[in-house]
Amino acid sequence: MSWFKKLFNTLEGKKDLVRESPSKQDSQNLSEDKESFEGATVLLNNGFEDNLDEEIVKLIPAQKSTEEPQKVHISNKNDSSNIIELEEISVKSIIRKMKVLSFADTKVSGIDFHFRGSKNSPDGLAGKELFTNTDFRQSLFRELEGNAIQYDPDMNMQLVYNSESIDQHTLVNRNISFNLVTPIPEKTKKFNAVFTILKGFAWQEKYTLKPEPNVDYFVGRGKEPQLDNGIVIKNTIAFISVDEEQDEKNLINNYISRSIALIYYDESRNEFIIKRSGLMNNSKHILKVVSVSRGGLVSYSLNNTTIEHVLKDGDNIIVNDKISMRFQKDFIDK
Repeated sequence: MSWFKKLFNTLEGKKDLVRESPSKQDSQNLSEDKESFEGATVLLNNGFEDNLDEEIVKLIPAQKSTEEPQKVHISNKNDSSNIIELEEISVKSIIRKMKVLSFADTKVSGIDFHFRGSKNSPDGLAGKELFTNTDFRQSLFRELEGNAIQYDPDMNMQLVYNSESIDQHTLVNRNISFNLVTPIPEKTKKFNAVFTILKGFAWQEKYTLKPEPNVDYFVGRGKEPQLDNGIVIKNTIAFISVDEEQDEKNLINNYISRSIALIYYDESRNEFIIKRSGLMNNSKHILKVVSVSRGGLVSYSLNNTTIEHVLKDGDNIIVNDKISMRFQKDFIDK
């Protein structure tokens, strides 16, 4: 007789006992028998009717898995699904970052992508395949236009491998980050001061002054003229003296004194300043700066050594209405 039949007969014999007040021992036996019966019912419900005569050693109920689904990362294989995922994440991150800059009316001119590993690492290979692809640029540009964000169509994208600053930028994933490159504001760009001779004759047609602090650039007649007190000075912008070159054309240069103006670079303002030279008592000579503005010509008189003028692009420096030169900025960081 199978164990199930024995169990069934045992339970049938105890039915009446269940209705009466059972003893403590009987209650324990009955509880165990009921558990066995319920276990057999589980077997029946799971389709083991034909194998009831076989000995079942253990029944393990099915359990729900408590493990969280594994997150997707860029794998060692640069398959198309990983590249597409990297593209979506990168574009969304760049758009979010550029939206902030768009409120400041700043145009992005480039993007630097930083990699924790080398160019042969899984992420390095995936990044190179994606970020150097023209399809990625077109996809990014479409999103930028759709979000009304300004950008440079010639935007430069640079890949930086083994980057030591990767964690200082916006992370795309654990091994890739990026930073946006914006044009240097014109006010902070350093520039050379270029002076073109318009009227009069100087040793050079153009003079370029570098933005060096604590350097004085003098303007006057002669390269190294001797002043009335016997001191010899050096003019950076030197108009030809008739003593240096006896040519009738140089007579016009007599309208400019041996030291008429001083030009210097103000590092704190990133500007070139012009003022009247204090080396000579030549107050009878007229020194002025004429600027071109929307309203027309604006003239600034430098009639004493205390007046300074910040030179603007296109300014004309005029001496006695006979000698003149034009100032222009030549930016170093282009």
